[in-house]
Amino acid sequence: MPGWRLMAGGNALVRTRKFAQPGAAAQFAADVADLAAGQGQPAILGVTAHQVTLTLQRPSRNGIDMALIHFARQLG
Repeated sequence: MPGWRLMAGGNALVRTRKFAQPGAAAQFAADVADLAAGQGQPAILGVTAHQVTLTLQRPSRNGIDMALIHFARQLG
């Protein structure tokens, strides 16, 4: 999936998105958090002024399943 990479150990997907405006980064992070909560998907969000780093990982840290991959695809 373009833009995503495997975290060391292969148990999480990570992507950093950059934005021209800080408000756009904050809004994207809020949208991802809402979508994740609505679908019961884990999402760790790191937000700075112009970028958002997404980490998708199961709480048990037991790997990546198809639901997590599907969620990553939804996020682009």
